[in-house]
Amino acid sequence: MKKIPVWGSVFAVLLLLYSGMHYLPPASWMRLMFDWCHPASAKTQTELGKLLSIIDYYRQADLQVIFNDNTYSSEWGWRQARAYLAQNGLAEEEDAAQWIQKHAYRTTDGNIIYFLYPDGSQVTMRDAFLGQLAVINQQNNGESKE
Repeated sequence: MKKIPVWGSVFAVLLLLYSGMHYLPPASWMRLMFDWCHPASAKTQTELGKLLSIIDYYRQADLQVIFNDNTYSSEWGWRQARAYLAQNGLAEEEDAAQWIQKHAYRTTDGNIIYFLYPDGSQVTMRDAFLGQLAVINQQNNGESKE
């Protein structure tokens, strides 16, 4: 039996990878598959998971973030919130609601952070996050009863 040279195996793998790249599903399908494989209930059982879910929920939301009297996109706000959470973390004895009360309200300059919706209404980021946290807690309680 002939042995295939190493470079032949590498070439075959690269050829398969290249040909498969043309047939990758669109990003929306990839996200759908990720959500199917990683249900939100598993992600939101921990306090950190709840915070990440809340921040991710507002990533593509139809709103703008008012931060230090400037208006930014929700995508910008998502990046800032993820970076802030990574930098400041969650204390062991702290739950998601306590972290939101403490960190999701004012900038370091003392200005309140608002979400500006298309209809012109403004809601503080803290109130929006606490509302979404209530929804997540209700979903988790509903799933644990079944």
